[in-house]
Amino acid sequence: MATDLEDLGLSSGPILCTERLWLLTVDFEAFRPSSLDVWLAAMEAWGEAMLRTQLRFSVFLSLEDVAALRAQDPSGYGRFVKAVSTLHAAGCRFYPHNHRVFDTTTGDMRERTHKSHHVPGYTKRTSMFYDVVRLNNLPFSEWLSSLDAEDSRLHDDAGIPRPAQRAFRPGGWDHGSEAEEIRAYVAALASAGFRFDSSATAGVYGTPTWRVGAEFGQNVFSLGDDMVEVAASSWLNCGHGPRSARTAMLVARLLRQHHFVTPWHSGIQCTVLHFDHLFHSRSRGQLRYFSIADPKVVGRRVASAFRLMVALRTAFRLYSATFDDLELHAGRLGLTG
Repeated sequence: MATDLEDLGLSSGPILCTERLWLLTVDFEAFRPSSLDVWLAAMEAWGEAMLRTQLRFSVFLSLEDVAALRAQDPSGYGRFVKAVSTLHAAGCRFYPHNHRVFDTTTGDMRERTHKSHHVPGYTKRTSMFYDVVRLNNLPFSEWLSSLDAEDSRLHDDAGIPRPAQRAFRPGGWDHGSEAEEIRAYVAALASAGFRFDSSATAGVYGTPTWRVGAEFGQNVFSLGDDMVEVAASSWLNCGHGPRSARTAMLVARLLRQHHFVTPWHSGIQCTVLHFDHLFHSRSRGQLRYFSIADPKVVGRRVASAFRLMVALRTAFRLYSATFDDLELHAGRLGLTG
């Protein structure tokens, strides 16, 4: 099944890759001043594990959470951007991520009139684009400029350069529902100088047709002359260890990707992690959100997640890279340099 971006004719075709690359992408969101200490401990453990393993990560950082932390806890924000700088030195690259319209001064988000992530007539999960355009009547290009300024401020505050190869991922994988909305989304990113998008979906949210991303070998394609889509192709829960049932499910899904398990096939395995999974637990089948606040427990979870990722890297002969490491040359996507 082709993605919506392809069905609308926004792609001129697949892009061949010259290596077997692993793009480990982290959605970093839902952090609060009240729980900052354990998040910072997790960031420290993550950076130390990166230095040991040479794994690199593309972090999609929720800018509404950044703005709220800066306004509500300036001291905590200072500690946070220092941790961002440390992760950058270890090999992370930070890219903008957003779910809702927010006040850039206070971080406050505007109230919503609906509770569900599904609204009849809207084919995507009602997240970023729905909130910006449908609820707040903002042109997406205008809101993207605000996000760009927030992203620039974060990098300045952390004392790190912005990535040369900029990427974007919308919250909820929501890049618009109607054809003209999706076209406006892509045009705004291209006009703002983004090189990569990672938002492709297909089908209707809340139905069996819904699918996020595409399989390895089919998930990298052009978006006009200026951008490349690198769609998600796998998911990893960093709160589970190598021996968990959910990890077994991940491996099973990878093994079903025909081109991926053939070692001579090049491409980009774009894996999605959520940093907040480090802080959730399960009890009697029920998910308990943010129930883990002990830095030692979180540290053990980080170590376990990295053992799994190192094993997968070795087993599938992957090279860890970020969006900033990618270069399109003569119609092929490979590593810079």
